[in-house]
Amino acid sequence: MSKQTERLTLDDLVITTKATTDHANEKRPDELLGSNKVTGEGSGLPIEGSLPIAQAATPATAASTSLPVTLTRSYRITPSSDNESSIVIKCLVQIFGDRVLMCISQTNGRIGNYLLCQAEPSRVKPSTYDYETSNLLGSRHDPLLSVYAKRIAEVVLDAMPPMQSLALILGISLNKDTGRDPDVFRTTVDIMAKLYVEALGQSVE
Repeated sequence: MSKQTERLTLDDLVITTKATTDHANEKRPDELLGSNKVTGEGSGLPIEGSLPIAQAATPATAASTSLPVTLTRSYRITPSSDNESSIVIKCLVQIFGDRVLMCISQTNGRIGNYLLCQAEPSRVKPSTYDYETSNLLGSRHDPLLSVYAKRIAEVVLDAMPPMQSLALILGISLNKDTGRDPDVFRTTVDIMAKLYVEALGQSVE
């Protein structure tokens, strides 16, 4: 009896109707961070200028009785180094009642690792958070994955009302050549922060 191996893609994770309308044409490249060029596919995500995070008096997660808000986007990022080619990243954000799921794929929609990053208000240092990151699936030997998880958790917390807890599940797969570029890292984190803010707005409509 032969075994069949299935590859999990971002499309497999979308369990609700997409919150955006796909367009056939790629949007005009915009500068997001330094000399990085980013092109978004889908409805217009504001990617110019500073990160539009506002601490509004809105829930940080979707109501537990509702289906999760789901946003998916694809972007083309060109690192600042002239000798590096552009990469396409596919992103997904789902806001559940008690946690947030985010996926980042720089490998054609495939996800190779899942991490859980939990943030709790610190009992030792007021106005700060204690972070705990653990690997759920995939490689346990790449510290950059935990750096991605913690940094994304930090920007999500910036968009939430102060001193709330957060459970972030991050699915991630990095391009072996450009995925470790510092500019790509910063741009990817900025994109995920904007997607979270957009999804959060739709969850309370």
